[in-house]
Amino acid sequence: MLFGIKVVACPHCRRCGALIGHGFLRGYAERSSEQAVRGRRFFCSNRAQRPGCGRTFSVALMTVLSGFVVRTLTLLCFAQSVLGGLTRRAAWLRNASGAFSLSNGYRLWRRLQEAQSALRARLCRQAPAPGCASREPLS
Repeated sequence: MLFGIKVVACPHCRRCGALIGHGFLRGYAERSSEQAVRGRRFFCSNRAQRPGCGRTFSVALMTVLSGFVVRTLTLLCFAQSVLGGLTRRAAWLRNASGAFSLSNGYRLWRRLQEAQSALRARLCRQAPAPGCASREPLS
């Protein structure tokens, strides 16, 4: 997991060659109350004449949503099921497999709806918007 970290620039000082693995980000697993690895912390070393700034930063795994216990695949399947015609209740019960309460599904859907403009702006910076004939804005 740390291969090639020395050639990555620090997001704070933009210097290469000073990053060191500094532990793991841990949080609750999606399906149990056990702790799971959710990402990694890095230290930009300024010790022993290294050129770093001495600050740390975190990098989450791509399957993790920051601030959520629910993984990205679960949220994606839930959204696709709702957009495919299922009710939010049926889609949540099908995709969450009983790991979370129904109110979590409704809360996630509301947060997804409220974040649409920010998500669209971020996506449009990466690529042009695809054409869509659907009346549902989230699709």
